[in-house]
Amino acid sequence: MAGGGRDPRVNSLDDSGVLVGNWTGDYSQGTNPSAWAGSVGILRSFHGSGSPVRYGQCWVFAGVVTTVLRCLGLPTRTVTNYNSAHDTDTSLTTDIYLDEAMRPLERLNTDSVWNFHVWNDCWMKRPDLPEGYDGWQVVDATPQETSSGLFCCGPCSVTAVKNGDVFLKYDTPFVFAEVNSDKVYWQRQPHGGFAVVHVEEGAIGRRISTLGAGSAARVDITDQYKHPEGSEEERRAVSTATSHGSRPRQRGPASAGEVTLTVGAGPAVAGADLELRAVVKNQGLEPRTLRLRFSLCAVRYTGVAGAAFRQEQHRRTLPPGQEDTVAMTVTYGEYQPHVGDQDALKLTVAAAVQESGQVLAKELLVRLHTPELTLTLLGPAVVGRAVPVQVVFQNPLPEPLPGASLRMEGAGIACPKPVALGSVGAGQTLRLSQSVTPLRAGQRRLAATLESAALPPLHGSLQFQAVTGDTGSTGSLPGDTGSTGNTGNGGRRRRRRRGRPGGSTGG
Repeated sequence: MAGGGRDPRVNSLDDSGVLVGNWTGDYSQGTNPSAWAGSVGILRSFHGSGSPVRYGQCWVFAGVVTTVLRCLGLPTRTVTNYNSAHDTDTSLTTDIYLDEAMRPLERLNTDSVWNFHVWNDCWMKRPDLPEGYDGWQVVDATPQETSSGLFCCGPCSVTAVKNGDVFLKYDTPFVFAEVNSDKVYWQRQPHGGFAVVHVEEGAIGRRISTLGAGSAARVDITDQYKHPEGSEEERRAVSTATSHGSRPRQRGPASAGEVTLTVGAGPAVAGADLELRAVVKNQGLEPRTLRLRFSLCAVRYTGVAGAAFRQEQHRRTLPPGQEDTVAMTVTYGEYQPHVGDQDALKLTVAAAVQESGQVLAKELLVRLHTPELTLTLLGPAVVGRAVPVQVVFQNPLPEPLPGASLRMEGAGIACPKPVALGSVGAGQTLRLSQSVTPLRAGQRRLAATLESAALPPLHGSLQFQAVTGDTGSTGSLPGDTGSTGNTGNGGRRRRRRRGRPGGSTGG
């Protein structure tokens, strides 16, 4: 155990632990983090070689921590937080800077919002804290920031996070900001300084999730991490937390106003055109004239944004009580060169009301959906006997998928070697059969991964009951989704940042 017993040796920094983190997009010296289907192969490789395994990102670190801590007898769950903030200046707010024309100033936007972040909760007593903080504790093995000189995070009381008690150890301010910081928009003024022009509440920490016990069902645990958004208890927790931040809370204009702005997107499917939209509504009694600016860029799942590749300006006049929708269509050919493995698209929409000076701003992260692999057992699952498994995949792109390969693995299952599939045509549906052999009786989980140069690794999974004798299960268990996913991907200490190749801040 590293850091005086605080974290297991899972990340390789400080103590040559199990996994090397890599956020560069170049995984040629190891395994793409998205290609891992479980922690078994990782731990076996580390045990056999004694060297850190390449490579991991947040969901891989968390999966290994779940295995390690459960083996040590500690109740542990994997937790996924969507729209997860990364506060870099301990302000306990997520700060977004705009220029005079309301264009994002990405060089100043060091705070980031990850599409998702994955960590662990571990159940334990906390005799080092006041009474009432036992139970679930956050531990995060992803090497994002140092804490007391080590790349570790936690154990941090989930109860302390919920109540905004960021003065309690360990790393409570950082975790609080991940799940419940407000988005504060700053605009550059003519004199060169910045002023708060908009505060967006409720944008950070969405659908905090874990897996149900003994199933693949998602369980929403957001209420364990924070009070209902906008409630008196939640606002009190935010106020308590930010009072301990590095910058006094400067409350900007209220999010509510006579003009409202919402942003959204149509179905986001890799290979298809994307429809983005902003809806503005005048709730006042007088006509209002709006100037809107759209800015679109690619963003890594860790929130590190690229340069804007599409910008538009629009002007709208809204009569009292009326709303208008401003749409922007982005073709596959336009966004495809900018979107890499695990990337999303970030739409920033800012609007200024000419008559009142009201400023509104919203960000929208759009993750392009990719197809899942469908796995079907074609015979009885009997220990020691080969059984065929059908794998079905459809290429969603309007172009061939080159160099695809399929890999299967599962604890207690003998699986075939990876299979090269060659090129898969545009829109083509691929069906193939692979034989696997259950080695032990009981519930087994088979995972499949398809890798190619044009799409991130695609996954599918199948749970079945293996038996001894002449009979067995021929299908997945009830509740199985046939896919894998990322849901289970102390105030007294100063934190320091360490840069990453490619400008990434972790994940």
